Amino acid sequence: KGGPIVSKQLESYASLYHDIWSKPTPNHNCGPWGAGDGWCSILGEVKFFVNGSVYNQPWGRAQNDGPAINAMVLMELLSEGKADPTSLENAKADIISALKYVGGMGLDSTIDPW
Repeated sequence: KGGPIVSKQLESYASLYHDIWSKPTPNHNCGPWGAGDGWCSILGEVKFFVNGSVYNQPWGRAQNDGPAINAMVLMELLSEGKADPTSLENAKADIISALKYVGGMGLDSTIDPW
C-alpha cells in the first residue's frame, strides 16, 4: 500500500514493540487501584525513551486504549505479508496479546475516559 519505505517502518515498529512488550515494566501503582500486585502491565505503558526503555517517572498510567491502536498497526504489517516469517509470527502473537489485554480491561479504570 505504502511502498517499501512504509513497509520498513512497519517492520521497525513491530520489532520495537515486540522488544518492549517482552520486558517487565519498572512501574507500579497502576489502575485499577487496589487490584492485583500493584505492578503495571507493560501493555498499558504509553511512554518510552528513544532507546526503547519504559518511561519510569510519574505519568498517567495505565492507558488501556494503546494496545488496540498498536494491534491495528501490527495488522497492517500482517496484511502486507512482506516481512520475514519471524517478524510475522511475532506480530501475530503481539496482536493476540494486545487484544486480550484490551478485552480484559474494558470495564476497568484507566487514566482517560475512553
